[in-house]
Amino acid sequence: MDTDQMSTPRSSELTSPREWLEFCEAKKQKTSKASGDPYTVLRCDFSLESREWRIWGMDFHLNRMKQSLHTLHDGGRMSILPSQQMLDDSLVTTRRMIDGLLLEGEMATKSVSTVSADRTIIVFMVTVLWEMKRTPTRNDLKIQIRGHAFSTLQAVTPGSHNQNDPVKVVLGCLPGSEAAQSLPNRYQHLPQAKLSSWCRERRPLETLFKRNDIGDVILTRGSAEAGGLELLEGLTSNLFVVCSDNVLRTAPSSFVLGGYVRQKILDCAAVHGYRVEEGSLFLRDSSTWKEVFLTSSIRLIIPVNEIIVPISVSTDGFVETKSVWKARSDGRSREREDLATNMLYYRLTTKQQ
Repeated sequence: MDTDQMSTPRSSELTSPREWLEFCEAKKQKTSKASGDPYTVLRCDFSLESREWRIWGMDFHLNRMKQSLHTLHDGGRMSILPSQQMLDDSLVTTRRMIDGLLLEGEMATKSVSTVSADRTIIVFMVTVLWEMKRTPTRNDLKIQIRGHAFSTLQAVTPGSHNQNDPVKVVLGCLPGSEAAQSLPNRYQHLPQAKLSSWCRERRPLETLFKRNDIGDVILTRGSAEAGGLELLEGLTSNLFVVCSDNVLRTAPSSFVLGGYVRQKILDCAAVHGYRVEEGSLFLRDSSTWKEVFLTSSIRLIIPVNEIIVPISVSTDGFVETKSVWKARSDGRSREREDLATNMLYYRLTTKQQ
């Protein structure tokens, strides 16, 4: 659903946020050399029982869009910033647009005919894009606000138990320093700005590493040969590891995009007895990791059951890998209340956001 249209969507129009963002990016590149505008994706839960919405982190997401603009300006990618009045008006308009998209989404839920006793939530992904456009005098910028909503319209079970299956992740690196430098990364290119151009820029990593059995590709920094390979973040997620003595570690904020759920984990971890540390996640320390998990604005917390690393690439592009970390599972990971992934998921889903 694009707010330039605001027509009632047909199911065939509910393309993924990725497809929609790439369409907007390609359309802009036809008329402008600039690429990469601030965007965000919010999770919005519609209750089929109460007919009410729960929007996850609205203020956080809108503030991060503003911060992305300032990051672009401070990093030399924008020569001027929109006026403060333009920013204030854009925030008001964005909230109204989201309300309009959710109204259309609520209408779409009327097609959901059967609801079991425990499947009472429809999850929507609402994407907001701020396209920067020069004014006719070229002395100022205006913000064109676009929006899109997507849902499978499949009812899911709300509540405190993490329903996400554990995933395998692959480190997005190649043997040899020259090969590693040829891969896209974010930590050297304004990592704290969430930009639409990343959908296009990350494709080489997806093509090379994202097999059907891979949950995400983990961006890295440094060299495995020298023992200094650092794990940073996923292509669309943040990364946490649980170490000995209840230490919860994640990569430094200066190297990654700070996601909404990442911030919530940092805020609430101490309640469950975890000491949070932001610092380097060196692969050489993986033997001390008790748990590994990803965070995402849509799926919230995703347990990781295995980490693999590439060891060679054939001439036809086949990547040979080896396992470097596996979860210590007793087969009851979803029921174990002592696991960080389960405790933190419970905290996220049962406390008012």
